[in-house]
Amino acid sequence: MLYNLDYMIIQCADEQQLLRTQWRSGHSIQHFKQGLSRILELTEQHAVTRVVLDLHDLPDICIMEQAWISLTWFPKMAGQPLQQVALVMPPRSLYNQMVVESILWMGQALIHFDIQFFSEVEDALEWITGDSPLPSVLQQEWNCSSALPSAAPDKHYVSVTYS
Repeated sequence: MLYNLDYMIIQCADEQQLLRTQWRSGHSIQHFKQGLSRILELTEQHAVTRVVLDLHDLPDICIMEQAWISLTWFPKMAGQPLQQVALVMPPRSLYNQMVVESILWMGQALIHFDIQFFSEVEDALEWITGDSPLPSVLQQEWNCSSALPSAAPDKHYVSVTYS
């Protein structure tokens, strides 16, 4: 199932227990909370165990969003039956990578799943899917999403190990 939002693309694959996201370029950070809330909602609804968050076009995460993620969103997300989370960030996004790492460090007591950082989505998907490649139908659905117009706003390699 594909959700083609104005600011983000989200794909849920129930059979694979996979949720994949990509932030759309050209959108402000004001939609970030809304997007993360939708990710949490879908993770709960679809019993997701594997997540790929592509943050390539995400603007810098400001301090208010950092606090909200750390205190509200991350504890709820960490309470899900997650097994793997792949964070895809471009090497040029050093600020956001440091922000994400600090959020993970603060929430390390809540983490019961594997987290990996990647610079390319393909590498993240390979890690997430392991020996079973992403079904071609899911990849085709994802590829078609970039050709679709986004929905109107009023509708809707570094390994980190904490012990």
